[in-house]
Amino acid sequence: MKKESKHLNQFFWLMCFLLFTHTIKAQTHEISGKVSDSFGEPLPGVTVVIKGTNSGTITDVNGSYVISSVPKDAVLTFSFIGMKAKDIQIQGKNIINVTMEDDAIGLDEVVAIGYGAVKKSDVTGSVGSLESDVITKTNLPDPTQALQGRVAGVNIEQNAGKPGGSFDISIRGLSSLNNSNSPLYVIDGIPTSSGMGDLNPNDIEKIDILKDASATAIYGSRGANGVIIVTTKRGEEGSVKISYDGYYGFRAPSNLPDMMSGSEYVQWRTDLFEKQGKSTDRSNAEFFTPEEWDIIDNDNYTDWIDLFLRNGVQTSNTVTVSGGDNKGTFALSIGQLKEEGSVPGQDFNRYNMRLNLNRDISEKWKAGGNLYLTYSLTNEGSFETLRSTYRHPGVAYPYDENGEYRYHAYRQDYLPNPYFEYQEDGEIRETRRYRAFGNIFLEFEPLAGLTLRTQLSPQIIYKRKGESYGLMAKNGGHETNPQNTAAYYNTTDQFGYVFDNQLNYLKQLDKSKFNLSFIQSIQYDQWETAEQGARNFPFSSLWYNLDAVTLDDVAYSRTDYSKTTLASFTGRLNYSFDGKYLLTVTGRYDGSSRLSEDNKWAFFPSAALAWRITEEDFMKTLGTISNLKLRLTYGVTGNDAVSIYGTQSNIAQSNYNFNEALYSGYYKTGLSNKNLTWEKTAEINVGVDFGLYKNRINGSVDVYKRDSKDLIIKRQLPQTSGWSSVWENIGHVRNTGIEIALNTVNIQRKDFTWSTSFVFDSNKNEIVDILGDKKDDIGNNWFIGENMSVNYDYEFDGIWQLDEADEAAVYNQTPGQVKVKDLNDDKVIDEKDRKIIGQRTPKWSGSITNTINYKDWDFSASIYTRQGQQLYSSFVGSFMSLSGNYNNVDVDYWTESNPSNEVPQPGNTGRFFNTYRYRDVSFVRVGNVSLGYSLPDQILKKLNIKKLRIYGSVTNPFTFTKYPGYDPEWADTNTWGTATGYTSYLLGINLEL
Repeated sequence: MKKESKHLNQFFWLMCFLLFTHTIKAQTHEISGKVSDSFGEPLPGVTVVIKGTNSGTITDVNGSYVISSVPKDAVLTFSFIGMKAKDIQIQGKNIINVTMEDDAIGLDEVVAIGYGAVKKSDVTGSVGSLESDVITKTNLPDPTQALQGRVAGVNIEQNAGKPGGSFDISIRGLSSLNNSNSPLYVIDGIPTSSGMGDLNPNDIEKIDILKDASATAIYGSRGANGVIIVTTKRGEEGSVKISYDGYYGFRAPSNLPDMMSGSEYVQWRTDLFEKQGKSTDRSNAEFFTPEEWDIIDNDNYTDWIDLFLRNGVQTSNTVTVSGGDNKGTFALSIGQLKEEGSVPGQDFNRYNMRLNLNRDISEKWKAGGNLYLTYSLTNEGSFETLRSTYRHPGVAYPYDENGEYRYHAYRQDYLPNPYFEYQEDGEIRETRRYRAFGNIFLEFEPLAGLTLRTQLSPQIIYKRKGESYGLMAKNGGHETNPQNTAAYYNTTDQFGYVFDNQLNYLKQLDKSKFNLSFIQSIQYDQWETAEQGARNFPFSSLWYNLDAVTLDDVAYSRTDYSKTTLASFTGRLNYSFDGKYLLTVTGRYDGSSRLSEDNKWAFFPSAALAWRITEEDFMKTLGTISNLKLRLTYGVTGNDAVSIYGTQSNIAQSNYNFNEALYSGYYKTGLSNKNLTWEKTAEINVGVDFGLYKNRINGSVDVYKRDSKDLIIKRQLPQTSGWSSVWENIGHVRNTGIEIALNTVNIQRKDFTWSTSFVFDSNKNEIVDILGDKKDDIGNNWFIGENMSVNYDYEFDGIWQLDEADEAAVYNQTPGQVKVKDLNDDKVIDEKDRKIIGQRTPKWSGSITNTINYKDWDFSASIYTRQGQQLYSSFVGSFMSLSGNYNNVDVDYWTESNPSNEVPQPGNTGRFFNTYRYRDVSFVRVGNVSLGYSLPDQILKKLNIKKLRIYGSVTNPFTFTKYPGYDPEWADTNTWGTATGYTSYLLGINLEL
């Protein structure tokens, strides 16, 4: 009975299977067809998939395709690079032929141009862009760094590599000799000079960089150094969307200097003492102490770098809720970032909240706004920790007989154990920063195409910085000098707003399209600062009890207040004829409170022409060229970059003794210049945008010349005048350069795509004139016809060798010392032998980024390089001097038996050692590598989620450079207060519900 039941059961399941497969066959069938382009030519390589699945195929060389097992109610999706994707419903058909329509890649992309946006195809100026997926995939705490190497003409340098550290940004070279060359930032329409460091990268939708004078003219004087426009993410019409972006990992020290090992240090010290004629006998405690000999004999050296450097945790979490309907949208996000440095005591924490609202009140009225709140806490740690770690040689032992850290681990009383520097009684530097900014707007459209918009954009920044030097800090003095304990408390309260009123009129007449904008703007900024300091504390209370000291121990107490205003009137015309000929004309009239009374106002015009050649009839038959546009722009921008109240003759207080009594008086601190007016920069730019093979190869080339005249410079005066300097309009600086951007889709198949992006830029900066007499200003290292940022010194020429002893003696030098070139061959090294030996800005930079997608996997890798830059290295001076007791970099130094021609003899570096500190800091860096996997649609549907991507990324895994210090980017940073290079290793997730 059981056996029969078993057979019946098997028969039942067999019938069910046959019925099921018959049903499937009845509901699916085979589809075939041919795909052609708009000219009727067969189109091979088109991807054909059943929508919502991974099932599909690609067309062959004849444009034909066959796809089986297609459900009768399915939708086929046809896609191809340079073509508009098409969805075709089956509707019982067996043969489906499709004609694809051209859709040049990226030409419909919207680009922010300031007070408006246009399609990329209609841009007339020089504009670079970076999309949100590139920004977020780099997983960098500061979105500023995501721009590095990604946009031609934008040079970004990291200052010190600390958590929460800042960046120096210049666009198309340096123009101001004495003042800032930083660009203007516009965040959701809010102009600010405070940068992007407060922003959460996950909040950013896009970054657009306005580079030439025509593009920046809409912002007038504020955009003299370029404009970076940041657009944050908006809600979309439809159901509410919830997303989470987060990662966890660590930041490890990398590219570390190759310091001497314990045995190498012993050998170097032996060579040093022998050169100095000192005893190297064990009885000489100055050479090595008995304790140090014990360490040497037992090979018990301490690796101080390994002992104190660490892997710092790095985490980020962002939750975003967005949505909307046909009346408006909203987006709300909160974010958290934690970043620990590789040096103990250094860390950065940031918290963000963002709210965006847009609403149609009626058919004619709209309103909305943005609010961004950020709070950050930066601990810079002790400026001495890293330097002391590297100064300690392997023969120094960190612990006492009880296994506890001892304060003096080496012979110098002034070299403390780094451990104590970042403790509670060590050196603590903490900065709290609160920033709130946003805007609220009201828009009215009384007539079709005519809009009136008023917008108020306030900003508040409050920053508190505290510094404490306790008893255990090197700068606190320890037990020997406790009066050096000190604490400082500084606050800055900044408030400002921008009030804009804008009229915009859009009209189309036959083939002509007009877009007119008129803008009236007012900007107000004020700063209040307070600084207090005290020393000789009886106990440790950081900076929270400055009144605990006596009046005599108050270091200083002062407050300050300043404000500036800027008023502007702007008009802009964007004109297009037949979609082929484009014209942009802008005029801006600015008035600045910084300048002298009769020179506050100036007018800045600009114009741009563009010709979309591929829209001409004679280009229609050339299928190879999918996009070709020529651009020509010219514009003048201004700069009011004088210090606040710098045009006035200010006064200061001074105390004096009169008849044994103390009195106060006031004196003038400088000369006023009633003629001081605007710096003006005129720039011409010629550019071409191109696309080949349906834009599978696309890019742009720009060539520019920028002349900055009437530079606002603090001119040095002779001492006989009674004044040290005065602000004047003098000088002329020129920047010329070329920028190239190239994007290629190398391979596109059904499951595999490989694309590459190249960026190259080269800038030549030169001083055309300074005082109008075409003469150099050697005191400031300013030379006519040369880069405004050069190194002017003697030229390093190797090391004097034994067979050059007689020649060295002529210059009062000996073999083993640094040799410099006698340029005029007069057998004397003096001022006449100094020359320009390098420039502090790169001659050129470039990058290459490869992106690969294979099925549900994505991979990207970027390489960035900066070449032709020379800096004066503090690190070389500190750790390659080959003298004293500190540890040194392991170098091939000169001895009589080792005639090195690169590194001088220990203890005999000579009087020209400083020329040895100039270093080529060119580098090639693998910037970011990421690998991600996205769950396929079938699984996502089952899980009822829209997106789930898991990824791993590595930032700065490799740096190739000849520079021997921490990092070539901050080679000129003082070793007191710097940080090491680093590599970040992260695992993360992108989730969307």
